[in-house]
Amino acid sequence: MASFYPDGLKNGLRPPLSEEMSSSSSRVVRSASLAAAAGAGAGAGAKAAPVHGHGGAVARATLHHHPHVQHHEASSSSSSSSAPLSSSRSSLDFSPDDLASQLCLLDLPVFRAIQPDELASCSWNKRNKLEVAPNVVAFIRRFNHVSFWAVQEVLGGETPRKRAEAVAHLVRLAKRLHELNNLHSEFAVLSALQSAAIYRLSRTWQALSRRERVTFDRLLDLFSERDNFARLREHMGGTALKHDDCIPYLGLYLTDLIHVDMAHPHSGGMESQQRQFKMNNILRIVSELQRSTYECLSVVPECQHYLRYEP
Repeated sequence: MASFYPDGLKNGLRPPLSEEMSSSSSRVVRSASLAAAAGAGAGAGAKAAPVHGHGGAVARATLHHHPHVQHHEASSSSSSSSAPLSSSRSSLDFSPDDLASQLCLLDLPVFRAIQPDELASCSWNKRNKLEVAPNVVAFIRRFNHVSFWAVQEVLGGETPRKRAEAVAHLVRLAKRLHELNNLHSEFAVLSALQSAAIYRLSRTWQALSRRERVTFDRLLDLFSERDNFARLREHMGGTALKHDDCIPYLGLYLTDLIHVDMAHPHSGGMESQQRQFKMNNILRIVSELQRSTYECLSVVPECQHYLRYEP
C-alpha cells in the first residue's frame, strides 16, 4: 500500500543499542533525513511508528512491551548531525502553550491553501504530485517535519531522566494542541512518541509520571481505528458543524477520497453522480474546516522562528 505520511521516522532513525552491547558501540545514532512526502512507506512492525496507508489511514502497531523482552537504553548519546530546527534551542525553552499556538499559526496557511481540485485528483502520492497537488504535499511535509522534530527533541537528552522531561513536555504540547483542535500537529507529536526510536526507551518511560502516561493514552484514543476511526470522525465532523477553529488530521479524508476514487474511477468526461456526490460530501467538510482563522492566537516571534520550516 502506498504511504500518505511516509514512515520516515522508522526508516531514518535508529534507537539506542542495548546496554548488553559493548560500551564502544552503545550510543544513539540520531542523524536522519525525512522520507520524500507521499512516497512509498515501510510496513508497520512491532513498536514502530504508525504507518499511514494509502490516503492516510493509520495502521498502528501493537505498542505494548513484550513480557519476555526488555529494551534498555544508553545513558548518553553522540552529537547529532544537522537538525531540522535551531540546534541552539530546545522545546523546553518554550511553554507548551507557546509551542502549540505557533504550530497552529504555521500549519493553518498551509492547510487553507489546499484547493478542492488537489483533493479530487487523488494525486498527492503520484510522480506529478508537486504539479497536481502541491499544497497537499506541503501539508504532508509539515506533519513529517513536526514528527521528526519531536523525535530529535527526545533523543537529544543525555540521560533517561532528561529524555523523560522531553517526553513529558511533548505530551503536554499534544494536550494543548488537542485543546486548540490542531489534530494535524497533535497526531504528528503522538506518532513521534510511538516511533521505534522513542517507544523502546523503557527507562525513559519508567521515569514518566503516571499523570503524563494517562494523558498520553487518552490522547491516543482519539485516533483509534475502532469502528473506522469513529471517534476521530465524530470529533472533526462536529467541529466543522459548530464552525470552531480546527486543523484536521487530513489523512482520514484522503483515505476516504481514495476509496471513492477506487469504487467510482473517473475515466474522463463527465463524472458519475455517485462519485460526484461522495467526493463533494468530503470536500464540503474540508472546506468548512478551512474557514478556521485562530484569530485568538498571537505571534510569538522567537518561538515561531524556532519552529519555522520552509519545505
